Amino acid sequence: LEHKPVFQILVYPSTDVETPPHDPWRARLGYPGPETNTFKLVSRNTPSTSIVMSTEDTTTTYESNGQPYVDACEAHGVPCEKILKPMGRPGFGLTKEWKAPCEEWMAKHGWCDLEAPKRARLE
Repeated sequence: LEHKPVFQILVYPSTDVETPPHDPWRARLGYPGPETNTFKLVSRNTPSTSIVMSTEDTTTTYESNGQPYVDACEAHGVPCEKILKPMGRPGFGLTKEWKAPCEEWMAKHGWCDLEAPKRARLE
């Protein structure tokens, strides 16, 4: 019996160790190496993905870290939901700007029941 996740939620992910230009990962020195770029590891077996990024994040930008992952998902036929909005710099946390769209994405696929908390309060 094989178990694997049916979805993943990536919040301001760093999918490219060679960015940002000021090189905090020290990839040019070999740690970690570019082979660890997660966008290069996407395959048809990658779970459906919701990627959440802020347009105000200048460190882990959508263009350098989100778009390559989204492109890789699309190339391999992996469903990918993108939430890209102004939400502040990295560390913006669980905010209404992305929480509700993410919950709706999970509910649309049957991975959560948005009415469960309301029913629990009534019981």
